[in-house]
Amino acid sequence: MAKRSRRVAANTYPLWATLDAPVRAVPTPVVPEARSLAEIREPAEVLARLAAVDWSFTADDTSYLGHDLHPYPAKFIPQIPANLISALSLRGELIWDPFGGSGTTPLEALLLGRRALSTDVNPLATLITEAKCAALSPEQHDDLRKLHMQARSLAEAHDVERAVNSAWPRSARQVPQIPNIDEWFSTSVTRELAYVKDQISQLDDPAAQRFANVALSSIVVKVSNQDGETRYARRPQHLPPGRTLRAFAQALSDALVKHEPMEDLLGYRRPRVVTTDARHLDEVEPDTVPASSVDLVVTSPPYANATDYHLYHRFRLFWLGFDPRDMAQHEVGSHLRHQREKQGFDLYLADMRPVLKSISTRLRVGRYAVFVVGDSVFDGKTISTAEALSTLAESVGLEVVGVVSRTVHATRRSFIAAARRTRSEDLLILRRTPHRLTVHFRAAPYRMWPYEDALRRREIAAVLHIEPRKPGDVQTAELSPYELDRAQRLAFTHLLEVEGGTPSWRTWQAILENGNAEAGRKDPKYATHGIHPYKGKFYPQLCKALLNLADLEPGATVLDPFCGSGTVLLEAQLNGHVATGCDMNPLAVLIAKAKTGVATTSAVALDRALKDFRDRTSTDKSDARSADYFVPPLRAEVDNWFPAPVTRRLGWLLALIERVPNVTATDVLRVLLSSIIRQVSQQEPADLRIRRRKEPLEDAPVLDLLHARIDDFRTRLQNFGERTSSSPFSFAPATVVDGDARLWSTLAGMERRVDCIVTSPPYATALPYIDTDRLSILTILGLGAPERALLDQGLTGSREIRETQRRQLEAALSAPGLAKELRSPTAARLVRQVHRLNRAADVGFRRRNMAALLFRYFDDMRRVFENLTRVIRPGGRLSFVIGDNKTIAGESPIDITSGKVLAELGESMGWKLVDSIPISVTKDAHLHSHNSITENVVLCFQA
Repeated sequence: MAKRSRRVAANTYPLWATLDAPVRAVPTPVVPEARSLAEIREPAEVLARLAAVDWSFTADDTSYLGHDLHPYPAKFIPQIPANLISALSLRGELIWDPFGGSGTTPLEALLLGRRALSTDVNPLATLITEAKCAALSPEQHDDLRKLHMQARSLAEAHDVERAVNSAWPRSARQVPQIPNIDEWFSTSVTRELAYVKDQISQLDDPAAQRFANVALSSIVVKVSNQDGETRYARRPQHLPPGRTLRAFAQALSDALVKHEPMEDLLGYRRPRVVTTDARHLDEVEPDTVPASSVDLVVTSPPYANATDYHLYHRFRLFWLGFDPRDMAQHEVGSHLRHQREKQGFDLYLADMRPVLKSISTRLRVGRYAVFVVGDSVFDGKTISTAEALSTLAESVGLEVVGVVSRTVHATRRSFIAAARRTRSEDLLILRRTPHRLTVHFRAAPYRMWPYEDALRRREIAAVLHIEPRKPGDVQTAELSPYELDRAQRLAFTHLLEVEGGTPSWRTWQAILENGNAEAGRKDPKYATHGIHPYKGKFYPQLCKALLNLADLEPGATVLDPFCGSGTVLLEAQLNGHVATGCDMNPLAVLIAKAKTGVATTSAVALDRALKDFRDRTSTDKSDARSADYFVPPLRAEVDNWFPAPVTRRLGWLLALIERVPNVTATDVLRVLLSSIIRQVSQQEPADLRIRRRKEPLEDAPVLDLLHARIDDFRTRLQNFGERTSSSPFSFAPATVVDGDARLWSTLAGMERRVDCIVTSPPYATALPYIDTDRLSILTILGLGAPERALLDQGLTGSREIRETQRRQLEAALSAPGLAKELRSPTAARLVRQVHRLNRAADVGFRRRNMAALLFRYFDDMRRVFENLTRVIRPGGRLSFVIGDNKTIAGESPIDITSGKVLAELGESMGWKLVDSIPISVTKDAHLHSHNSITENVVLCFQA
């Protein structure tokens, strides 16, 4: 291949755009992660596993990532929820903390690939959790950096006091009604805090506002006259003008630095956070946490008679627009409230009873709740909170599994008097009593083809190992609650409903396609499936269903020997498998790499790189030298197919793309640029083949089109990133090889290592893949006409053949062992019939070549099948989506029955044909092709 000029525009990219930048490690839970619900079926085994853990975590870092984003009293260390979540839930499940505090549980849930719901009566807790547990977009980062620079620059200005005072007529409205405010804040501090609050209010983005307000809240006590974080007493301090602004700027800068490594880990997953009183969910807000929707509760409720959160956060709450006096009326366990109402431990139990009742109805059947509690002290007497809550839990219908104790770290930073501080804590483990469930499997809301409905029934049977009842179009089955996790894998089932008033919940496929919204149409472009047009690919829902029919466990190895643009590879990846594929079309390989690279790349890091590239190309800086990107062997062809201004812009863009320091971003940008090549070329965009426009272009809006594609991809990336919190699986990197499945060297090293093969082979003499995308292959991949011609002739199913090869193949047609050589009597008969009819008629070169082309195609498929026999494990499943098409031999129409040929070929390998599923063909399959598929079939074999 001709080498391009490496001259590129001088650009430096920020270090955060590099995927290889070090990310602060997240401690791995010591409890092995549950792999299926069957592992938590037996409560005695669950208790034994938890009891074997040293829950003190004395030597562990408890402030990693964003856990110390903002001061918060009496929060439990993150290792506790991390290990409980790992042991008692699965990926994609919902974890609820009814006393969410500063977000320790939801952050750990998200980091472990779960969904998270946090509720708390403290509005500051909500604000901290929302800021801590959500990644900032590049635009939000830009807004906050500008705010930081503005505050820092003003703080360092010699006339800072005058500037703040001049803004006072506007910012004065931001000052809260704090009793005796002048005793707690000096005039200059009050005015600078009001100035910052006013600047924050002018940010357009709510997430950026939240993050900035958390930074502001973190300095309120520091710049006040309060004597430190843990003493509610006055100690006047005299801060010079600008010190409060400088403190805010530093706090915001520090928060952004702390937050950034976590953003790479979170992607765009985020929790649901609600300010509410967990005691009154049933009375006031029953839909905040729907019935039977929670898979695990992990919480550390306030200790009885211990902490006063409203007092600890008094000034912060005022400055954020809340009234701590309102919160004081609703705070569970408040020491001051116990003193004021002159009630003992019974008040605490009265508060906790409705909380436990809500948990008992919000948990799914058979699922667990863990309370981390400490003993309570009243009138000098110690009361076992775990024992009291156990009795209370049983009274509301929860089972008590057991109690595990842990030693608590000593700390001096506390409002709690030393006599009331606990030295140990208990993990109280509860469970909602399990029973068998009647489950209704509801189909996807779009109109399904008959074969899809049949596949749906087969999926349910294969994945859940049951034969469902069939009342109308709703499949129904009796299941243990510990079998429901497998139902999340289904492709054509979107809703699971349990009898008895339980709300339905959506399968992973439904969420992938439409998030939490209902939709009446099938979306074949979810995740990254729609990144680039590619002719002849089969749609992802079918691919997923075929993987399900193979009854694979997560981590199984899936191979696609004709991977095309990566549909099978991405579906295998999205469903927890290890995907490997190969293809001879270099553009297909690039698309497949980009598609599958996204799933294992930080969505935030990728989004930043794409946004940065878009910003750098906002103005057209191409010039005449930019066209030199295309080296002389390619230049004439490029100039022939693109207007000169377009050639310059393409060269400039491709040079910039090479400098992007993020491998996945580079692949994605090249693919996005390829997707607009037809639109900016002299090729007729609507034609499958290469034909020139009737009216040639003089120029084309390359940047506008590319920016639109980048914007659309970024939106899809953020949506996909957010939806991944519902994924039941972790995503493994896919392997995509530019290689030929007919050659053993391509698959060598995979002997008996493949659990499943799903593929849609090229059908005989149909789509000219290389010719169809030749302008992309020319510009994006730098392959000229000679290299493309060699590729085209070498593809399985190619229509291109040299005269010498045609004669050699035709000479072999009369050999008596043809059927044995091809391993298919049907193939031998079909090839000879086409040859005989065309030889006896006056036909053009295309028809004259047909017999040799079919011979070569069937022989190529034999070679591929022989290699697949060597890699598939005994008992492994193989699914081939293949289409029959037609040709004219002589004057007679001939059906090219590729499906029958491949069935015979597979059986000759010793595979058992377990199913042959006819598939309907949509009208789109007939566009731009004379050799249209007239019938599709899925051949399912077992090795």
